[in-house]
Amino acid sequence: MGLRYRLEYRNIERHCGAERLSVLDAGGGNGITAIQFAQAGHRVVVIDSSEAMLADGAAVAKEKELLEQIDFIAAEITDIPELFPEPVFDLVVCHNVIHYLDDPELSLQALLHPLRRSGLLSLVTLNGFSEVYKAAFRDLDLQKALDQLDVNRGHASIFDLSMRTFTEQELIDLVEDAGCTVEGFYGVRCLCDWLPNEPKFEDAFMSDPEELEFSLADRYPYYLLARFFQVICTKDGI
Repeated sequence: MGLRYRLEYRNIERHCGAERLSVLDAGGGNGITAIQFAQAGHRVVVIDSSEAMLADGAAVAKEKELLEQIDFIAAEITDIPELFPEPVFDLVVCHNVIHYLDDPELSLQALLHPLRRSGLLSLVTLNGFSEVYKAAFRDLDLQKALDQLDVNRGHASIFDLSMRTFTEQELIDLVEDAGCTVEGFYGVRCLCDWLPNEPKFEDAFMSDPEELEFSLADRYPYYLLARFFQVICTKDGI
């Protein structure tokens, strides 16, 4: 399981007690995040628009004997209020999705609809600041890095989609305007994305970057340099 997924899960654990949760993983794709929660004993519903990715997730869940704890549903995020008209979830997770959506404000209302009052919402999105570092350190293109200053649009080659990036304050404003209270704000992968490629293939060097990354996740200014931002908030009485 990738470093990003482990860090995101540990950040959520900072805000959860020992009780078993009802979790909605919106845009959960092949179920990597859902399987983490199911392995910890939580009940999870995954929705995604890709039936192929859902099938892959169901196959892995079956292999791990977790199918009874995870439901896979083909749907769009905007379908959520119709699928779940009542507040039935303790936690809604939407990771690495919202920056691809045409209307994140509308989608956020859909995500909050089935969340119980004072339930938790976890959003993970690309850090807008990090696009400059990506161009400079990963693409080795300084002109591209210069061009990325103050730009909040980009292109994701992996999905061939346009995307919108968020700064820290823009992401906080997004959830607060939707009626949420921010409980935690974290950087995910503060260092690993900016390392040179060669050491990443050396087991001795990359054996355990997780504790360092986890320690930096909420420390200023390191979290501002992360590739991803994660905001965890509670749904207010709406």
